[in-house]
Amino acid sequence: EVKAFLNNETFANGALVGPEPILVVQLVDSSGINLSTTGIGHQLTATLDGDTKKVYVLNDFFESAPNSYRAGSIRYQLPALSEGSHTLQVKGWDAANNSSQVTLSFRVIKNKTFRILRVINFPNPFTSKTTFRFDHDLSSQDIRVSVQVFTTSGALVKSIQRTINTGGNRSCDIEWDGNNDHLARLKTGNYYYMLKVTASNGVVEKRSGNLMIF
Repeated sequence: EVKAFLNNETFANGALVGPEPILVVQLVDSSGINLSTTGIGHQLTATLDGDTKKVYVLNDFFESAPNSYRAGSIRYQLPALSEGSHTLQVKGWDAANNSSQVTLSFRVIKNKTFRILRVINFPNPFTSKTTFRFDHDLSSQDIRVSVQVFTTSGALVKSIQRTINTGGNRSCDIEWDGNNDHLARLKTGNYYYMLKVTASNGVVEKRSGNLMIF
């Protein structure tokens, strides 16, 4: 069995990716994985857009699962891809020379700006916990989210990092319990936060807001 993703296992067919995605492949077979490079046409390969001139041989990037010849994985840095729609056909062979393949469909975007449509934290003021919520106009791609909470004098007291893929849902929630980075409860008072969102193509948007703990 061959499973393939771009960047990580949350990838869904048709997703948007940056121009240099990482191919992630997982292989499992009860008879073992064929890693021989001597058999004609029996290599682990990825073919871009059905083009026989764009075939990437993946054998050297295979890593066996611990104590097993029946499973393993591959991480392969694809070259810079042109903007637009692409397919990637990944094919592998088992020790009995049976093949299995999977085809990924995706769209490459470059330097595309996006919008953070709304940022709130609710409840605000809060005592035990609050949720940062923001809406965006990205879809089906990994986005990196950073929330930093500061005192009114500018001291950083809390950093939250998340990687989120919301599929068709473009609203993201990040919960916070009001503790600082040392797991100590913050004092009652006013704070402000900076929310930074990084799209899969590296474009960054930031928004700030105020909150109160009581």
